[in-house]
Amino acid sequence: MRIYLSSSLTFIYKIIIPTIWTLAILTLVTLIIWTSNSWGGLLFLVGVLPMWPLTKINEVKYDDKNVYISNFRTHWTYELVNIKSINEGTMPFDPFFELEIFEKNGHVRKVDFMPKVAEQINYMFTDKLSGRLLDLKIKIREAKMII
Repeated sequence: MRIYLSSSLTFIYKIIIPTIWTLAILTLVTLIIWTSNSWGGLLFLVGVLPMWPLTKINEVKYDDKNVYISNFRTHWTYELVNIKSINEGTMPFDPFFELEIFEKNGHVRKVDFMPKVAEQINYMFTDKLSGRLLDLKIKIREAKMII
């Protein structure tokens, strides 16, 4: 059975919020340009840039043998032995966790994801992994010991 490592809010943070934010900023810029005939309103487009990190997060699931990654358009499957590490985000600038994955071509792929809120808050205050994050880390360690 696949277990969700990512928060159920991933879809909202990745798709809904950036879309609403971008539409609001573009509407504001259009109104400024239309009513004032000034191109200075384009500076408001900088307001879209804080949403960029949100669009890079992925949905992550795992089971006893594999990790499943989805960006809601494409899906990837990696064996647990190919996971190099789970890196914690550096608050407040990078609130997301990251999986480093060895790909078949020898490169390391970095995948950002947002863990369950309770696990993320627990990590913020204790600097220790808990719940599903800890479970995945143990499964990765065990998978590497078997080989």
